[in-house]
Amino acid sequence: MINRDLFDNIIRDYSQYPFKIDDSLLWKAIKQVQNCTQDEAIERAHVHCNSLSFYALCRARGFIEFYYATWLERLLRVGYISERGFLNADKKKIAELFGFDDRYPPNKKIEYISNYDTAMSMTGEDYGYNIKVINNSGKGDHFMGGYALDGVLYISDSSKRGIRVKAAEVIPREKFQWLSPV
Repeated sequence: MINRDLFDNIIRDYSQYPFKIDDSLLWKAIKQVQNCTQDEAIERAHVHCNSLSFYALCRARGFIEFYYATWLERLLRVGYISERGFLNADKKKIAELFGFDDRYPPNKKIEYISNYDTAMSMTGEDYGYNIKVINNSGKGDHFMGGYALDGVLYISDSSKRGIRVKAAEVIPREKFQWLSPV
């Protein structure tokens, strides 16, 4: 079962683009773990969407119980994330590293749902969903997490789409790539 409030709070607290710079724990965790400058940490935070959204989903599902700094430090130590913040390993390997591979992926197989209409009307309320979209600039990908509530997919985005908003209202069909249960 996913703890939706915990998921939303993690995404809110670790915003990639906070309104006020001190409002995000993300760049602070990066600075602490990588011993870099504040400016470097803030710049690196902009590419942590994949790692952060997967972390938040795993934490909200109860697979792990530690802060993002611990997650980041361990991923860096084994080379599963780049210094900039791009994941270098698939999520099954990350699950093995942190010892929750007996619970992820659900049904023992990573599933990617690429049909927009199916994705926007998810009914699996026990799960969280890792979501991949084409970013707003059109020059790369963006990852976020979501969950189903009353037959509707909601997202909470560490970028700028919002917290607990209906996915169909902020993810256009042409930008959607896939979602995957966590």
